[in-house]
Amino acid sequence: MEQLNKEILEKYRKKCKKYNLLYVEDDVNVSKTTKMVLEMIFKNVFFESNGEEGLNFYNKNYKKIDMILSDINMPKMDGIKMSEEIRKKSRTIPIILLTAFDDYEYTKRGIEVNITSYIEKPFDINVFFKELEKIIMIIENREIKHQLMYANEQYQKGLEEFLLVSKTDANGKITYVNDSFVKIFGYSKEELIGKTHKIISHYSNKDEIYKEMWNTIKNKKTMWKNILKNKTKDNEILYQETIILPILDKEENIIEFLSLRKDLTNILNPNKLMEDLVLEYKEAVVIYYKIEDYSNLAKVYEKEILERIEDEVYKKIKKEINLGCETLKIYKLGEGKIGLVKTKKETTDCQLIYRKIKECQKKISEEKILKEYDISLISSISCSDKPMENAMTGLKKIIKENKNFIISDNLIEKEKEEVIKNMKVLEMVKTALKKSKIISYYQPIINNKTKEIEKYESLVRLINEEGEVISPFYFLEISKNGKYYSKITEQVFLNSFKSLDNINEEISINLSILDIEKEKTRNFILDLLNKNKEKCNRVVFELLEDEEAKDFKKVEEFIIKVKKMGVKIAIDDFGTGFSNFEKLLDYKPDIIKIDGSLIKDILKDELSLNIVETIVMFAKKQKLKIVAEYVENEEVYNKLKEIGVDYSQGYYFGKPKIL
Repeated sequence: MEQLNKEILEKYRKKCKKYNLLYVEDDVNVSKTTKMVLEMIFKNVFFESNGEEGLNFYNKNYKKIDMILSDINMPKMDGIKMSEEIRKKSRTIPIILLTAFDDYEYTKRGIEVNITSYIEKPFDINVFFKELEKIIMIIENREIKHQLMYANEQYQKGLEEFLLVSKTDANGKITYVNDSFVKIFGYSKEELIGKTHKIISHYSNKDEIYKEMWNTIKNKKTMWKNILKNKTKDNEILYQETIILPILDKEENIIEFLSLRKDLTNILNPNKLMEDLVLEYKEAVVIYYKIEDYSNLAKVYEKEILERIEDEVYKKIKKEINLGCETLKIYKLGEGKIGLVKTKKETTDCQLIYRKIKECQKKISEEKILKEYDISLISSISCSDKPMENAMTGLKKIIKENKNFIISDNLIEKEKEEVIKNMKVLEMVKTALKKSKIISYYQPIINNKTKEIEKYESLVRLINEEGEVISPFYFLEISKNGKYYSKITEQVFLNSFKSLDNINEEISINLSILDIEKEKTRNFILDLLNKNKEKCNRVVFELLEDEEAKDFKKVEEFIIKVKKMGVKIAIDDFGTGFSNFEKLLDYKPDIIKIDGSLIKDILKDELSLNIVETIVMFAKKQKLKIVAEYVENEEVYNKLKEIGVDYSQGYYFGKPKIL
C-alpha cells in the first residue's frame, strides 16, 4: 500500500503541481489527514471549514483557484448551496463533492448545479485520484481549447490589421470589406459595397492577368495569386500581393470569393514607384536633391549615421518644400538622393518652382543636420518631356561640373546632339590619324634677358578633309572618350623628335598624367627616348593635370627614369590645376610654366601680380626656371622681366607655326 501510495503520489504531483485547490470541510479529523495528502500533490491547498467561508474565499480569490473539493453537509451553508453560488461566477470550474448520503434531493440539486463529480465518504484517496484524472483531462482540454480560440482570435485580428480583406458574391460584386481596406483605398464601405473590384484596379494592368484570374478561381475553382497595381480614390498608385479564393458549398458550387491583399507599396523600389507616377501624369515635374559629396561621407560615417542624415534631410525637404502639397510626392531613393514628383503643373509657373527648390536647398545647406553635421545639397529639376531622365542627367552633369543647381529641361536631347557631334569629331580624328594629318605646330619661347629663342612648345593640330587646320580645342578633349587620345600623343612625340633634327633649340612636349599611367604609351615614350638618346637633353615634358589620374606612383617612377636620360620636367599651368607645392616635391621639376590666366591680367590685377611674384620668389629659392605663357605685348614682357621671370611665350614673340 505504501509503495502504491508513493507511485500514485509522484504521478499526481507531476500532473497537479501547477493547480490550486480550494478544500472545504467542517470535520476537523477528516480534514487534517486529507489536507496533508492534498498538499503533497497540489501547488497550493486553501482550506475553509464551512460553505459560507468557502464561498467568501472563492469570490475574493477565484482567479487563482483551479478546482474545488468540498463536503456536502456543513453548517451555515451546505456544499450544494455553496456550489450553486459559485456557479453564478463560473460555469466551468470543476467541483467535487464528498457525500455520506444517498439522497435523491441532493443528487437532483447537484445535477442542477452541474457538479463535476461525487465521492462517497469515508474519503478514499484512490477513488479521489480516479476522479482527479478525469478532471485534469477536462481542465487540459479546456486550456487547449482556450489557447486555440485565443490564437485564432489573434490570428483573425492580425489578418484584419495586416491584410486588406474583401468578399464578393459569385458575380464579383463586393459584399464585405474590412477597415484596413477602407482606410488604404480611401473609399467608404457604402461606396464599395455592390461595386466590383474594378473601382480600385489600375488601368495599366493587362487584360491577360484578369483572364487568367477568372479562369483560375471560377473554372478551376482554385486559389489565384499575383501582384496587382491598384489605385486609391485619390488615384495614388498601390502595389499589392493579391490572393483570391473561391468559397464552395458541399456540392462545390461557388457561393462567394474571398480576396486577401498585402500592400507592398512601401517595400518596392522607390525608383520604380517614382517612375510609375511620372508615367501616370504626362505633365509631371521632377526634382532630384542629392547630398553633396555623399560618396565621401560614406567613407567617413557608419551606415547608421548616414541613414539618420538621409532621414533628416528627407524630413526637412518634406517640411520646407511647398509646391502645392496635394500634388507632390517625395521619395527617399538611397545613396543620398531624394526624388520629388509634382504631378500637375498646368497652373504653376515653372520659375516659381525653380525659386522654391533653390530656397529649400539653401535653407537646408545653411542648417546643421541633427545639430552636428554640415550637409549641403545639389539639385536638378526638369519641367520638360521625359522629366525623370532629364533631371537625373542634370544631376550627373552638375556633379561632374562641380555645380549645385541645374534646370535640366530637354537635357537628354542636348546630350544626344552633343554625342552625335562628338562622334563626328572622333571620325575626323580617326581619318586624320589614318592619313597622317595629325601634325605639330611650334611656338617659340624666348629668353627674357637675350630675347633669343631657346625653346619651342610642340602644339598639336589636325588637318581635316577640307584642308583646314583644326585647333586641339575642338578635338583633343573629345578624343579622351575614345581610343585615339594615346595615338595622338604618340604622333605628337614622333613629330617633335623629327623636328629636333631641324633645330638646335629645345622642344617642350605636352604629356598628360593619364598618358603616363598607360603602360603602352609609357613604353612607347621610353623606347623613343632610348632610340634618340642624343636628343634627350633637348626634350622637355610639360606635365598636364588630369582629374581621372590615380596611379601617381607610376608617374613618379617614369619621371625618375626620363630625368636620368636627360629629359627636363616642366609643370604646366602653375597657378591653377597643378599649383600645389606637394606636386613640386613629388615630381621635382626643372621648370615651372605660369598659367596664362595670371599673366594676361598682371598689369591691371594686383592679386595676379602678387601671385606671380610669389611663384617667382619660390622658384628662385628652389633653383627652378620660370616660363610665362600668354605674353601678348611689350608691357607685359617688361613687367615679367622686371620681377625675374626667365622665359616668355606668347603672340608678342610669335604664333605657333610649322618648323
